Amino acid sequence: ADYYAKDIELTEIGSQFKLCIVDAGEIEINLPYLGAHNVSNAVAAAALAFNVGASLAQIKAGLEQKSQVKGRLFPIQVHENLLLLDDTYNANVGSLQSAIHVLQQYDAFRIF
Repeated sequence: ADYYAKDIELTEIGSQFKLCIVDAGEIEINLPYLGAHNVSNAVAAAALAFNVGASLAQIKAGLEQKSQVKGRLFPIQVHENLLLLDDTYNANVGSLQSAIHVLQQYDAFRIF
């Protein structure tokens, strides 16, 4: 593959990984979006950006911007010990499976 992610670490606030582009090298990305599916989305976006002339630095800057859409695994800190993940935008089987995988990352979770 010409574009891929490695050393992926999923966290409770996003993910960290190395974005690898065969013709350009690799760069550390701190993605502010939850879930492994968003790492895949980021690699696809990086491939497109690179093919239209963006540098690794520009790709990093774009991917690390926090511009999350409300209702798409949007985290809302309700209380010190209560995080609400709003995933009400456009639910389908794939998005529901991704949300469940994100919830499984947390040490303890409760679905209301």
